[in-house]
Amino acid sequence: MSEDKLLQRCHQDGRAFRELFNRSKRRLYSFILHLVGPLDADDLFEDVWARALKAAAGKKPDKLLRIAIRVCREQLKKGDRAQENTGTYVALFHTDEARRLGRALADLPKEQRHVFLLREYGVLGFKDIAQEVRLPLGQVLADMSAALAALGAAPLEAQHKDRCLLYESGELNEQEDYDFEKHLPFCPGCKGWLGAAQQAHAWAGAVALDPPEPLAARVLEQGPAPSVPVPHWMHLAFAAVFLAASAFVWVVSRQFSEDSPSPGARLDCASSSSVREFKLRAGDYGDAWARCLCGARADDVPAPAGSGDRAVLPPHGDQMALIEWSEANLPVSKEQAAALSQCMTGTFGWSD
Repeated sequence: MSEDKLLQRCHQDGRAFRELFNRSKRRLYSFILHLVGPLDADDLFEDVWARALKAAAGKKPDKLLRIAIRVCREQLKKGDRAQENTGTYVALFHTDEARRLGRALADLPKEQRHVFLLREYGVLGFKDIAQEVRLPLGQVLADMSAALAALGAAPLEAQHKDRCLLYESGELNEQEDYDFEKHLPFCPGCKGWLGAAQQAHAWAGAVALDPPEPLAARVLEQGPAPSVPVPHWMHLAFAAVFLAASAFVWVVSRQFSEDSPSPGARLDCASSSSVREFKLRAGDYGDAWARCLCGARADDVPAPAGSGDRAVLPPHGDQMALIEWSEANLPVSKEQAAALSQCMTGTFGWSD
């Protein structure tokens, strides 16, 4: 499921919230930690998730990175404290190379650090970064080049540093790609600088950190509780109950359909079974009404044993109601129902 869909559901779906958290926590925490420093990173990380949940509940979900950028920008307006408490910050890393990179990141000017982190943890192209930080594209590319040099890129004289960065980020058009690839084999400087741009991914990975466990627990508590998974055996039990209920309904409905007259059915006076079914439906009036419709031949078919109680008829004098009742309750056609209504009035001594 995409991040956008998880963001839409995270305020009410505990599983979606946890999936989004586990998928995003490392790059999001690393972005915040390296941008503002260890003194404020935990509080801001927690604030980002609180704002994300609030936005999702308000039906206006926003991308986590965009929320993190706003939160960090608000903090940086109060002052850049990334270089404060550097010892604690560097101690977070477990290898000499990671500690070197962490110290170099903390020492970068705020603008260069911001561009580097947006590229590596935000996975933004340089043109998108330029829009985000409200700087010209040329300045963003210069900041990235300066950041790479400070982090350890070889001091190569490449005439096309900007073109190298845009090629590596996939932001050149087809013709520009073609021209650059023709030029690349003949330019050692460009090949070296392109390698530095690619090496930046490894550098960012070396200093990427998960949020501390207590912090992660606090964030997860903000979200909805995850739904309890239903055991497999319970799914099977539900399925068995459903099948049994479906079978019962089918049997009852079939029995009911067999015991009920079919809409549009017609009494066939030449068929003993048809006359017998009619007499069964008509109850105590079966013989008289069958004789009305079929004549004397109906007397040759005895009424079934236990024909049932006398039928409940519509109010006296309502001819249309008698016809409708006959069609609904007896196996007769519309014409037979009309004829039978006359017999009924005679049976009960009703007059039109």
